[in-house]
Amino acid sequence: MTRRCPNCGAVVPKGSLTCPQCYTEVPRDDLDQTEPAYGGRNYERPRDEYERQLKKRKKSLTVALILAVVPAFFGILGLGQIYEDRRDSKGWKFLVTGLVFFIILVSMIVLLNMSGILGAIMMAVPLILFGGLYICTAIASVADVYLGSLRIFGLR
Repeated sequence: MTRRCPNCGAVVPKGSLTCPQCYTEVPRDDLDQTEPAYGGRNYERPRDEYERQLKKRKKSLTVALILAVVPAFFGILGLGQIYEDRRDSKGWKFLVTGLVFFIILVSMIVLLNMSGILGAIMMAVPLILFGGLYICTAIASVADVYLGSLRIFGLR
């Protein structure tokens, strides 16, 4: 049985709420009978096939750990999280935070080399502070990749 628009008489596809020609709302009496998916046949995946496909999608922990540890020496954090799920904002937050701390550290080291003994004394505390923050952020990034989430520590 084909559906027709009550306004213009055009054929309306099954499941459509409006007419494709005049955009008039069509009666919704047969919307409960949806068309079967996958070319007219009902398709249900067996449970074991579903679990096998989930395991295929899971990323390698070794690769994620390598991406979390090695680039951290160059100021790039969060690549392990981005590798696992690029849509999750956590990895991008680690990346931005790591880059900011690393750029500050490098510029402080350059300024330390240009300054004299008084400048070195004045830069020691901030240098240690930002160095500690960067190292803590790098450890948190690696721990997040290895443990799966830092929510167990109350961090998000």
